[in-house]
Amino acid sequence: DSGAVFSVMRNQSRVSKESPVVGRGSFRMLEVENESVFVCERCCTAEQDCEVLVVVAANLTDSEQVVQLEETAYRGATPCDLLTNKQFPSVDHGGYRLTLEPYQCVWLKLEF
Repeated sequence: DSGAVFSVMRNQSRVSKESPVVGRGSFRMLEVENESVFVCERCCTAEQDCEVLVVVAANLTDSEQVVQLEETAYRGATPCDLLTNKQFPSVDHGGYRLTLEPYQCVWLKLEF
C-alpha cells in the first residue's frame, strides 16, 4: 500500500533530521555471512557534536532473514530501534543475532 510506504519514508526522514549520526557520522560496512542482509555502522564522535553509534540492518528480500553480528565492540550495549523506539535485548559475549521480517530495516542505536 502506497500510504504505508509513504508513512515509513516520512518517519525515516524525521529520524534522520533528529539524529545527527545519520547524516554526519562515519560510515563502515559490516561483513555478515547472510548476503540477503545489508549491514553498516554509523558513528559520531564528540568532535562531530554527537557521541552515538548506530547499526543499520536491512533485509533485502521478501522472506524473513537472520543475521549474526560479531562485533566485539558492541558487547554490553542495549540496542534501541530509532525508527520504532523498540528496545532489543542487550548484546552479550557471543555476538548478536537479529531476525528481520521481509524488507524490514532497523536503525539500532547502541546505548552502553
